[in-house]
Amino acid sequence: MDVTRRDIIKNVDIRANLDIPEDIVERIQANFGHVVTMDRHCLPNIALYGRVEGNRPKGRPMKHWMDNVTDDIIAGASWRLHA
Repeated sequence: MDVTRRDIIKNVDIRANLDIPEDIVERIQANFGHVVTMDRHCLPNIALYGRVEGNRPKGRPMKHWMDNVTDDIIAGASWRLHA
């Protein structure tokens, strides 16, 4: 099945064409049923049901000054003042 993202076909339709009855989330939930019974504040439960909030900015992440210092140290830059 030659499908790319440009074809704009829903995952549900692709799974139906491939005779895959359930999606990966349903399969994981079925295999990790013991996590469902845990307290909702336990880490496995948070990992299974957690959602990430907020948006990431578009584009390449900005480099902070400490990243430049670390790169200079790795490259072997000298920090002595030259007089």
